[in-house]
Amino acid sequence: MQPFSVSTWLRAPWTVIKVCGELDLVTEDTFRMVVDSALAVTPRRLMFDLSDLTFIDSRGLGVLFEAYHSMEPDDRMVMVGVRPRIQELFIVLGLAGHISIYPTLDDALKAELTE
Repeated sequence: MQPFSVSTWLRAPWTVIKVCGELDLVTEDTFRMVVDSALAVTPRRLMFDLSDLTFIDSRGLGVLFEAYHSMEPDDRMVMVGVRPRIQELFIVLGLAGHISIYPTLDDALKAELTE
């Protein structure tokens, strides 16, 4: 099992948030602190790299939903490398219809930086 980690870096104008391992009750507070910190920057451009996220429970999903619902009209939030089982959750919960999902970080940056 891959240990949980979350890291951020700036790829102007995007804040990239890379999540690895399992996002659950035990790791949610750490994830929430990182996301809340990223939300403090305006305009908000959040790119969640979930390519190494192996599991997400309702608490982790809740943090993502709260981030999405805090977005202003000029803000942007996208997902990268979402595994099929996790993407199914996004579809069922309606999040996939409101955010762009890209296969790789390079694809996301290329598409989003040209818009």
